[in-house]
Amino acid sequence: MMLNVTLSVRHARTIAGLGAALLLALPLALSDDAWAQDGCQGDTATCAEASALAKSLMQGRVNRTLATTPADERFTRLNTPGTSAVVPFDMTPDGSNTNFRTSLSQWSASLSAADEARLKEVIEESEKALPLPQKVTPAPSKVDVWAEGRREDFTGAGDAVTTFMGADYRASNNLLLGGMVQVDEANQTTLATPDAAAGTAYMTGPYLAYRVTPHITLDAKAAWGMGEDSAMVGDARTDFATQRMLSEAKVTGQWGWQGWRLSQSGAISYLDETSANIPGIAGTSVDVARLSLGPEVKRRFEAGDGSIEPFAFFKSSVDLSETGLADPNALNTLGGGVTFAEPESYSIRATTGYSESTANTDTGETRGKVQVTVPTSVLGF
Repeated sequence: MMLNVTLSVRHARTIAGLGAALLLALPLALSDDAWAQDGCQGDTATCAEASALAKSLMQGRVNRTLATTPADERFTRLNTPGTSAVVPFDMTPDGSNTNFRTSLSQWSASLSAADEARLKEVIEESEKALPLPQKVTPAPSKVDVWAEGRREDFTGAGDAVTTFMGADYRASNNLLLGGMVQVDEANQTTLATPDAAAGTAYMTGPYLAYRVTPHITLDAKAAWGMGEDSAMVGDARTDFATQRMLSEAKVTGQWGWQGWRLSQSGAISYLDETSANIPGIAGTSVDVARLSLGPEVKRRFEAGDGSIEPFAFFKSSVDLSETGLADPNALNTLGGGVTFAEPESYSIRATTGYSESTANTDTGETRGKVQVTVPTSVLGF
């Protein structure tokens, strides 16, 4: 019997490893030239400017895709299959940008918490002491459907909305399988000129996570798709078709010691967007290979009916697209914050961080944000 269990675990690890390798290679195997488009309508200078606008639009889209990684949050379902969400829909301001998120499990947990809060209110308002029924916690669903997105404002120079939708299945306590679709819509304008660029692009693909050991998790995702972009230079409009592909693999370790929780992660990502050759303009390509590393440490302290959880983190993102490991350009971020929470009343999370690029150490940036969450029962729903 013990031999059979050992073989099953080894087979599962082999399958997960082969699956991760397949996800990384699939976009490359399926890539092909994007479909042809009509030629550029304009002189050489106009066509060159249209190509530059299109490349700027693609670069922004690539950066947004790599900065928003909703699949990473899905992998936590291996550690916490359920959710303790107190709101069915999150909408969080982030400077001039806005993030939103929801899922079936989030709705289920929120509605259950609201029902429990209403029942307690009825008992408290009753003249008789009525016993509460024993709380029954249903088993978390193996299937979850989710959506997440971000709207960015370019401060008068356009905006972009990136939306992710997906579903996943927790096949076992060690394996999660899922798929997602990403849609990116962007509009960019050049200030003080009539020039503008706009585009809609999508990608779709699978993701998986596998717990290699009790403390180490391997996850991978892949996606591919198309985009339709246009550039306006004066009265001349040029349409572009692009092809997109993404591969990413990540290893995460988590350990605990006397109430402290330490996590360390490392990821390698590759994203490419390529437009087809059209008459008057050569094909344009934006590709990014990025290595990301960083630890995080946190400690939760109970405080009456609530809790306080301070945390600190460091993240380094190294761009390998041009120089490789010889002379890489890294963006380093050091930050921290604290979470105040009382499960049935509120949750407040404050975060701040300082980022600096090795390419220019004189232009560091400090950013901070505060997220406030309240349950639906507090709002009277």
